[in-house]
Amino acid sequence: MRYPWRMVILSVVLIVAAMVPAHAVLFSISAASPSAVAVSPADILAPGPAGGPPIVRVPFPALGLLPGDDIDALSIGPFTLPSLPFFSVDPASVGLPFGPPDVASEAAAGQAAGDIFVDPSVGLAPPPGINTLALDQSALGLMPPDDLDALDMDGKNTLHPARPILFSLTPGSPTLGVIGAGPEDILVTSLVAPVPGVWMPGAAMGLVPGDDVDAFLWWASQGIPYFSLAPGSPSLLATGFSPADVFAVGVGAFGFGPSIGSLSLLPTDNVDAFSGNPSLVPEPSSLALFGLGLFGLVAWRRRRRAA
Repeated sequence: MRYPWRMVILSVVLIVAAMVPAHAVLFSISAASPSAVAVSPADILAPGPAGGPPIVRVPFPALGLLPGDDIDALSIGPFTLPSLPFFSVDPASVGLPFGPPDVASEAAAGQAAGDIFVDPSVGLAPPPGINTLALDQSALGLMPPDDLDALDMDGKNTLHPARPILFSLTPGSPTLGVIGAGPEDILVTSLVAPVPGVWMPGAAMGLVPGDDVDAFLWWASQGIPYFSLAPGSPSLLATGFSPADVFAVGVGAFGFGPSIGSLSLLPTDNVDAFSGNPSLVPEPSSLALFGLGLFGLVAWRRRRRAA
């Protein structure tokens, strides 16, 4: 009786992999990434050839940024439609095993940090959810142990000179000192007016100085920012939340978006890039059939655990 469920898992992986166009992806990498010798961690990048390096889509001077800056969250918008959650993790993350290719199997191979994953079960099945590989790092022009730490999955539609580019910077980035901001603040710039400024202060999201927003998505139609925090952020230490959690915030208060339960991650893991792609929303009929299969899969997993 195991074979049909393995086929369901395989179908999930194949459906999602077939849906993801690499040309829609914009991203940035951490300063510790080997590919940072060829591109800046403050550049907005696009997928490059296998073996690297990735292509510089927007060089950091065109954003009004300085040498030594490091983008660690990115949302070019406004993002208005529902989507599956796409994410990446940091090099220390190991994930919960679900079935290859997932965070757990990619982490065991030492390359999860440069990959993009998706949870196709969000909204269809209760936690524990699943995750599966959406784009391998080789399709992005990255190599182990590169760390993709900022992500926008709708880049082919949203990178327009008049659109605001929302982002955050890692602690110690020179631009933060120049404009009097912190790593908990969401910054804004554009290609026609490349002068960074504070778009949403961390306090408006319930954050405190010293927090580090390391993943961000502005969902304009809901008026809600979704974000994750880096390990060591004071708000995580004070609340007991995890850097693997993604938060949805109203005004000055935490609330959950997709969490460690639905992304099939461990509390010690870290979501360091998060996005959506409205072009990948399934048709309603496909979504219903997809949901039935996933509900059955979750029920089967629970029965196995209870046995």
